[in-house]
Amino acid sequence: MLRFINLKTLTQKEAVQAKALARSYYNTLSRDFKTFNLIIHIKKHDVSGKACKYSIHARIEAPTVKLSARAADWDLKKVMHESMKKLGSEVIHKFKTNMSYRKRYTR
Repeated sequence: MLRFINLKTLTQKEAVQAKALARSYYNTLSRDFKTFNLIIHIKKHDVSGKACKYSIHARIEAPTVKLSARAADWDLKKVMHESMKKLGSEVIHKFKTNMSYRKRYTR
């Protein structure tokens, strides 16, 4: 299940971008988990000026494991990609799903 927190603080265009990126990464992460929740907490800082800073705290809650990653930047797309890539690397580190972790057995 994909869930957002504070999505109402974003504009409609930003919300559509965030949802699209999150869905694509949700499909990628679903290869490693059967049932899990992807929760994305978006904070928008310094709204009064022209530019605003975004911080995203993404976390996976599965029955056996909880993983999280954070990122902050001035560009929403960049910060979404950064936080999701960090979360993906947490999954690789935890479950050793990368090919470089495979053990070679000798006879």
